[in-house]
Amino acid sequence: LWMCTGPVLRAVGVEPVLAGNAALFAQIMALSLPAATTDRQLAKFLSAQSVTHPEAVISIVAVVLNALLSCLLVFGMFGVFSGWSGLGFVACPIVTVAIKWVSMLCMVLAVPRYIKPGVWPGWHCAHFTCERVSEFARLYVPAALSTASAFWRFNAIGTIAATIGPTDVAVFNASYKVLYISMQVVCALGSATAIRISVHLGHGAADTARVVAWGGFRLALGIAV
Repeated sequence: LWMCTGPVLRAVGVEPVLAGNAALFAQIMALSLPAATTDRQLAKFLSAQSVTHPEAVISIVAVVLNALLSCLLVFGMFGVFSGWSGLGFVACPIVTVAIKWVSMLCMVLAVPRYIKPGVWPGWHCAHFTCERVSEFARLYVPAALSTASAFWRFNAIGTIAATIGPTDVAVFNASYKVLYISMQVVCALGSATAIRISVHLGHGAADTARVVAWGGFRLALGIAV
């Protein structure tokens, strides 16, 4: 779908230059999807064991590195280095993709160190059975579509804004990013609640998991309001 960004934007009347830049950004960012997916699954694997330290550290370091490398490669560190003005727009997705892959590799290295004894015997082809893949797909596909639908709704609004003009698109994107950053507070609370629920359910404490679920719901509702 990301590879179709250019044709879709041109079909709705976006200026060729803007459509070309958007297509380039999306096509390069698509290279980060395998790394991002692997990183999330490994993080979930550790969080199911109440191990969240690696994900927190790697995420914080990734954000800092992304900001520093963006300043250096995109803006040329705002003129700090004489004669270097940066690579401009094209460096934005390149930096992000590189950080995604580095984060994934760090998570891969962290799993053997933080994994609890007896939880995972290691990689083996015998673990990938049709029954397990089918069960995973039954859980993963609906969850992925549910998450994607939220982004698709915003993209639909962005498409409408694109038909008005580039200024409207810029305002929409800026507003969306502010709302998205604010939403991460609630998302983080939801993730923490999900981890605690998984741990309690794993120990067979359904009543405690129910209490945690209601507590997380009330906190999220209070923050959202």
